[in-house]
Amino acid sequence: MSGFQRIAERYIQLWNEREPTRRQRLLEDNWLTGATYSDPMAQVAGQADINGLIGRSRRDFRSFASG
Repeated sequence: MSGFQRIAERYIQLWNEREPTRRQRLLEDNWLTGATYSDPMAQVAGQADINGLIGRSRRDFRSFASG
């Protein structure tokens, strides 16, 4: 498995994780403390804010996050 493929798998695993505590652990294991995330709908900095964004996104887009 390539490094890029592993990064993509970890990213998808993070966004698919429903439990905030487990999501935080994934962030701590795979993202820098001061990491930033930005897309057309959001811009956040730090693991806690990234975790919060994912949680809000999963809540707001439940029909897409049911998996």
